[in-house]
Amino acid sequence: MTRPNQIAAAVDHLASAHGEKGIDALVNVAGIADFGPIETLSIDPLRQIFDVNFFGVVALTQAMIPLLRMSRGQTVDVGAVGAHTTIPFGFTICSSKHALESRTSGLLVKLAPWGIDVIA
Repeated sequence: MTRPNQIAAAVDHLASAHGEKGIDALVNVAGIADFGPIETLSIDPLRQIFDVNFFGVVALTQAMIPLLRMSRGQTVDVGAVGAHTTIPFGFTICSSKHALESRTSGLLVKLAPWGIDVIA
């Protein structure tokens, strides 16, 4: 979900399907990678990896927060072991999932006042 129109359509669909009950959970499972030595990887695929693994998750979560507030729901972010220890030639997924892990930690504090649980 990296396209704003897709995200808006998903929010509209869920809002009409669930009304004022909101949604109970949002599970972010996006994950793509490109493996190899850094000097052989083009910057465009790296941007796409961050767009899917990080920025798309951020945009989708932002859009779903109003629906999660209604139900005091939760977000579940599927990370990677590589978010904590970079694997050889795997810096693309490891760095993007590390960014997601940091965002998840920050979101935990920001959404707590509304009773929204944030899980990685």
